[in-house]
Order: sequence, then C-alpha cells, then structure tokens
Amino acid sequence: MSQPILKPMLAALLLCAFGAGAHAEDKQLNLYNWADYIAKDTVPNFEKESGIHVHYDVYDGDETLQTKLLTGSTGYDVVVPTSNFLAKQIEAGIYQKLDKSKLPNLVNLDRNLLKLVADADPGNQYAVPWAWGTTGLGYNITRVKEILANDVPLDNWDILFKPEYLSKLKSCGVSVLDAPADVFAVALHYVGKDPNSENPADYQAAYEALKKIRPYITQFNATTYDMMAIPKDAPHPQAALEWINYIERPEVHAAITNEVFYPNADAAARQFVRPEILNDPTVYPPEPVLKTLFLLKPLPATIKRLESRLWTQLKSGG
Repeated sequence: MSQPILKPMLAALLLCAFGAGAHAEDKQLNLYNWADYIAKDTVPNFEKESGIHVHYDVYDGDETLQTKLLTGSTGYDVVVPTSNFLAKQIEAGIYQKLDKSKLPNLVNLDRNLLKLVADADPGNQYAVPWAWGTTGLGYNITRVKEILANDVPLDNWDILFKPEYLSKLKSCGVSVLDAPADVFAVALHYVGKDPNSENPADYQAAYEALKKIRPYITQFNATTYDMMAIPKDAPHPQAALEWINYIERPEVHAAITNEVFYPNADAAARQFVRPEILNDPTVYPPEPVLKTLFLLKPLPATIKRLESRLWTQLKSGG
C-alpha cells in the first residue's frame, strides 16, 4: 500500500483563551497565511463576534516566511509554517511555550495527531495541530487501467518508481510535486531507507531511483502545507489567541474543511464536516492508511543543501 507523508499543520499559541476579551491595543489582528486556505465567512464572522479587525496577507513558501521570522519584527500575529520548518524555528526561539490552561478549546484536538506531531514539537509545548494533509498517488483511474490493464496494483509506489509502468503513462501526463523534501522522503522510503535519513549515501540512492523515471515525468507542480503559529514578537498576542481559540470551535473548523477540503485536527469538528468529505479517503484517510503515515522532520543544513542540489540536477534532466 502506498504510504503518504503526513503533513500535519500546527498552531503555536500564547497568553489567553477566547472569551477573555482583548485589550484595546489588541483590536487588530495581522495574519500571514497560504492562499485559498480559509472559508469565505471565517474572517467576517470572527470580526463581527470579537470586534477585532483582521488584516490578512498571503505568501508563497516557507522560505519566504522563515526569512521574515528570523529577521524579526514582522508585524504579524499569526503565521503558517509547516511542521518541519516550525521545529527549527522553535529551536531558534521564535515561539513561546503554551499556557494551555488558557486555551479551553484544545480539548477538541485529536490526541493521536498530537502524538504524531510531537516529533516536530516534543511534548507539544509550543504548538498544537491545526490541520493536516497527505502526499500520495493520484490517478485518472479509468485511463490508467486502460493503459496498464487491471492486473497492475494502484495502491503501491511501484506505479511511480517502476519505469515499465510509468513509461506507458507519459502520454497521459505525469506530474510530480515540485517539493524536494516530499519527493525525496517518498523515494527514500521506496528504496528501503529512513524517510528522514541524515546519510548522504541514502539520498544518492533515492536520486538514482528518481533518475530512472525522470524521462517520463512531464511536469513538476508546486504545493503548499498549512500550519498556524504565533511569533514571539506578535504585536497583538491577545487577539491572536482569540483567533486561534475561535478556529478551534468544532463548527468553525468544520466550515473551513467543508470549503477548502483540508482535514482539520479538531476531532469534535468531524460531526459538522459534510459526509461526502468526511468519507472521502483522499481527505480523511482510513485507519489502515493512517497507521502507515510518517512525519517529515527537520534535516541538517548539509542534507538540505544536498537534497536541493540533487533536485535541481533531477529537474534539469538528471
């Protein structure tokens, strides 16, 4: 069975919970997020209920966000890094430990997901799951079966990594994420290595597996991963907490999932998620698949540079 990568989305929180009321200076909230992530009425409803004005900016990548965070004084109250970027940012002292006694809606979070993301945030001291997603295989099933016949298993990474299969699908178009961390993790797993390996030789082995299928890849597509966190120097931390605690209401979180099709980390929200989304295994993977998920972890700078160099080499033709 294919083993997609868990992309947990985390929310780092501080100071006080929703309902405590923001101070006058906290009647502004500056959000920095990925595009197309939120329901149309989430911000208006929050503004109406809290009296807090929301300024909402979007960005295109974790590197952009991290550069601003490391420079400091971003002016943002809530930002949205991925879990593996967040782990390094916690080490750099960008976030504060949580005062969980002031965050009552954390009771709604999925305990199993909390355990999984503890690799990025040991003890869940600085962050809580916000939403998550997986990276896996997607097909035009009818067309693939026409080309490969019904005896080829579609729930296995062989269909991507075996040239005898992928070469036949080139005419349909084969698209791979333009995301080296994700693709190398899958390739490492496929060749029997640790998806979070720190051994350069393992990356060379993964590269060789990818190189064999490179002639049949017709497109590299970008992807984004969603998390929430509050910078240590957030100018409106009380408003930021009101926002986070508001989002953790089951009906609010479910409304976002219903619009953007990202599964959320709020177990209590599932009763409000539309059945066709909740029962879609590509959005909410079934239990057997959940047991196969692995989390991307932060890697040393030397490995990241190697990964980047090999990825550039692969995209240019190998």
